[in-house]
Amino acid sequence: MYVSAYIHPRWFESEGDRDLYYLKQIGIDHVDASLNLIEDYRKTGIFEQSGLNQLVDRLDKVGLKIERVATRGRVIRRETDRELNQAEELDKVCKVTEMVGAAGIPVMLPLPPELENTNQQSSTLEPGYFQGQYAGQLIDPEMSGWEERTGRGGYTFPAYRHSATVNDENGGEDSEGVQLLWEELLKIYKTLMPVAESAGVLMAQHGADPPITPLRGTPQILTNFADFERLFKEVPSPNNGMTFCVGTRYESGEDVFEGIRRFGDQEKIFHVHFRNVRGNFPRDGGYEERFQDDGDLNMMDIVRALDDVGYNRALDHDHVVRTNGDSYIGRQSVAFSAGYVRGLLAGL
Repeated sequence: MYVSAYIHPRWFESEGDRDLYYLKQIGIDHVDASLNLIEDYRKTGIFEQSGLNQLVDRLDKVGLKIERVATRGRVIRRETDRELNQAEELDKVCKVTEMVGAAGIPVMLPLPPELENTNQQSSTLEPGYFQGQYAGQLIDPEMSGWEERTGRGGYTFPAYRHSATVNDENGGEDSEGVQLLWEELLKIYKTLMPVAESAGVLMAQHGADPPITPLRGTPQILTNFADFERLFKEVPSPNNGMTFCVGTRYESGEDVFEGIRRFGDQEKIFHVHFRNVRGNFPRDGGYEERFQDDGDLNMMDIVRALDDVGYNRALDHDHVVRTNGDSYIGRQSVAFSAGYVRGLLAGL
């Protein structure tokens, strides 16, 4: 296992790529990036192989390798002909997958338009952001349920509390909206998987975060282990797997260790978001996103559990918190996470 870091576009804004070199300086060799770093992708959802190769080469000069890319941040089109829109999206994601494989990137998160749309409505400030943590704040103050709280010494972290007053039943597990999300995801996956196998790309789907449906009246899927089991059963492939987000899985109230054993034994864990929280939905009605050593889980136990099932890929810090004097991209938070994970791995 090795340390990885999420790369937001703002990490690329420093002169001489100083922020990218900073990642290398603190012991990070692999990164998790979004394809919205490529301008053509942001505008059209597709790009030339040269555009991706330039991104790979730029990071390679710093000594960083892309571990996973996410198909996030593109323009979401709203044609009246839904079938035509799906066909166009499917063609694009297949071409993107082929280019990702040609660039030597091992893992990809394919995010169909309807899934990205629900993410934007329910849990993100805008494409590529989580809550607003890379926009000088940890949460979007206009987004109900979220607030900033403080931990030891006054460090600031995001906290979410679920309220029935900002939700309704339209997005329940048996709702039409949920069924439409499944329909699109499965349709794309059944065509995409042979392409992924041929290209040598592992597809690592991430669950909904927060893992609940509906969220502000918006339907969500992949909220629990059963949903992932359905995805793997309906689209069987050695390249169909998951990003096991430790924080999200704990937030759901399910047994994180049982999940690691279940999906690790199936060789379905392709990527790990190594995040710790306090609280979960069934017990507390919400949760707090804290430093990795300040949540409910013993993260050394998580590392041991992953090792026990033979996981040997990236541990990604995922979200950030805010400490005194930190930069808008979370330099201190990322450095703490990288050092903490490296210490756990040395102990292992």
